[in-house]
Amino acid sequence: MSFVEIDLYVCGASTARSTTTMRNLANECSARYGTEYSINVIDVLRNPAIAERANIVATPTTVIRRPLPSLRLVGDLSVPTTSFGWPA
Repeated sequence: MSFVEIDLYVCGASTARSTTTMRNLANECSARYGTEYSINVIDVLRNPAIAERANIVATPTTVIRRPLPSLRLVGDLSVPTTSFGWPA
């Protein structure tokens, strides 16, 4: 299995929605990848230029950067993810 690199774009890192998204993402990653992943949380309020360069238009947005091809998921990940096409 390849190491998985993920960027999570949120609007305010300590909001309830952001916290829920971070928890849902961590749970999903642990179940799928064990410890073979890293999550980089980007607060678009503090780092708008990074979000703009990544073409982020909604939050929360999860970007699975590696392995390729990259995948974008918009929302708090509370919906079952079996249909999202996550990398193996």
